[in-house]
Amino acid sequence: MGANLDEPRMTHLFFSAGNGSFIAFFVPNEDSGLKLRRGSEGVGSMQHLAMNLVGPIEEAMKTLDKYKIKFDGPIDRGYERSLYYHDPNGIKVELLTWKTPLPVGTDEADVIARAQSIREKEGAYNIEDEHVRKAMAEIGLREVV
Repeated sequence: MGANLDEPRMTHLFFSAGNGSFIAFFVPNEDSGLKLRRGSEGVGSMQHLAMNLVGPIEEAMKTLDKYKIKFDGPIDRGYERSLYYHDPNGIKVELLTWKTPLPVGTDEADVIARAQSIREKEGAYNIEDEHVRKAMAEIGLREVV
């Protein structure tokens, strides 16, 4: 978290995105009186931002409840569980956890691509946890205990 040097009525919130990358949110200070245009979903704007959680999804739910932030979920997405809420700018944010955690340093895209191939061969509607486990085995990844 830090001051916004270009707009002192706002604060930067920085979140690690892994591998030295981060995502910055700009939030009006409570006493600033600053009103921002709400984000909207549709062509020409972001639909939502998804971020993996390091801890259990229940911790995120408790934190959101603590700050009285309304959210939807947890929603079962086959191989993951997700929460959805809107940030102060109206951007939809998804917080997710994989049902089967991947080892640290795993390229998630490799696992998802392999799981997608397995899903298609089996004719399943979406990627399920069993597809992730099979993909991990094919790639030679061990399950995190």
